[in-house]
Amino acid sequence: MSTEYIKTTAPTGTGDFYRPRVYISRQLPQKCLEMLLGRCNVSFWDSPDPAPRTELLVNVPEIDVIVCMPTDKIDREVLVAAGPSLKIVATMSEDKEHIDLSECFRRQIRVVTIPSEPIVEALTQIVMAMFRLCAVKWIDSSANNFNVNAFLQSSDIIAALTSDSKFCLELSNRTVGIFGLGKLGLSVGTVFRRIGVAELLYNDVTRNEDDVTIGATYVDRNELLMRCDVILVCWHMKVNGKTMFVLNKESFKMMKTSAILIDASKQFPADYTDLCEALRTNTIAAAGLDIREYDVIPNRHPLEVLTNCFFLPYRECFKWDGRRRLSVDLVRAILSNLQQIEFDNKKKKPDVISNLLATIPT
Repeated sequence: MSTEYIKTTAPTGTGDFYRPRVYISRQLPQKCLEMLLGRCNVSFWDSPDPAPRTELLVNVPEIDVIVCMPTDKIDREVLVAAGPSLKIVATMSEDKEHIDLSECFRRQIRVVTIPSEPIVEALTQIVMAMFRLCAVKWIDSSANNFNVNAFLQSSDIIAALTSDSKFCLELSNRTVGIFGLGKLGLSVGTVFRRIGVAELLYNDVTRNEDDVTIGATYVDRNELLMRCDVILVCWHMKVNGKTMFVLNKESFKMMKTSAILIDASKQFPADYTDLCEALRTNTIAAAGLDIREYDVIPNRHPLEVLTNCFFLPYRECFKWDGRRRLSVDLVRAILSNLQQIEFDNKKKKPDVISNLLATIPT
């Protein structure tokens, strides 16, 4: 893989004007590139995989905008390499944990993220897709009865699930548990309520007053593990950077042998060795791991050979309209910020003609 460069010149007749330089650390949908090229010169790492650190450092000098992914650590070293020209760091993420915000503030660099609402909507689709994959043998008498490819190509995963009467009937006597009743937990819980699950339980640092909106009941951690048929982890189990709880051998032993475990936490708080053993010995029925961009399972990891462990990497979601919309939203925010920066700079420039006129004696 290599860094591809796309540069265009100003249209004839428009006069000279400055085109900001943008570096993108991963492939983006074609529409986003076209939007950027209308205003900027663009270079990008031509791969769905992360750009190597050295590649990032080599390509950011004299760049005006860095478009990064959650796996790209934008620390002081990168910001220094970019130099004083850097005006915007934009991330294809709703959080900023991978960006040195204090250094950006010191250098007056704007940090742009994608809005959380579309992310929650897209992740809810991902969570439900992973659950349906895990439940193939749990719900269907034969795995051959379920067309996985057709299901994943559905424009609306949730609509496809709610229209599956056999699936909804099976869930009507099941209990679903959610660790972390934040925006994503509430969104996923709403979908399970629409499907018609028997009971919704949740555990969090404190009780969430919005639990009444989905009819969820607050329980302690162990009760959730023991009672639930489906367990969704929508929280990384950390408070002020300190891990409060990790799913390990003891946790898996508490769970039902028919239980399905779904990760949607970005930093899955689990002992992978214990999880692998629990799946291999059928201590739990299945697990679905969302390895989007954060904790990528290495190649040939023991989990990959298990038939009851499913992965839905972020790159699989590139096909979905949701990611295209998020990318477009991010690019629009970048262009808007560039326009605002340009406007602010013009306001700061002294009016040379006025100053000259002021020096002429009357």
